[in-house]
Amino acid sequence: APKKKIILAKPRVYMNVHGGPVKALAAFYKIPPRNIIAVYDDLERDPGATHLALGSGDKGHNGLKSITKALGTKDYWRLSCGIGRPPGRMAPSAYVLKPFPSSEAADVAIMCADAVDKIRQLLEY
Repeated sequence: APKKKIILAKPRVYMNVHGGPVKALAAFYKIPPRNIIAVYDDLERDPGATHLALGSGDKGHNGLKSITKALGTKDYWRLSCGIGRPPGRMAPSAYVLKPFPSSEAADVAIMCADAVDKIRQLLEY
């Protein structure tokens, strides 16, 4: 089978304006939205859980809202990586910016490996 070209990009802007760089990259490389996978932190999923879906909603995630608006479609892949809810009364905006505690390093490594497996399966499909 022919090799597939994969571009891994991390926008160097605030998450709530990721749509602009994603749209620019897609336009430059002529990538249709269906060939884009947005990886994001998901407060609604248990820590370590991952889920791959095409064309689903933004679940209130400002980065996904920005990408959907910029692309003009929901027809792109989303890979959610569960981080769980913030403890106590911590604001979600503060929680998502905190580094993972070292006690969760093994769980994060497993989540990343699971995410990579899901992407591989999608690319092989």
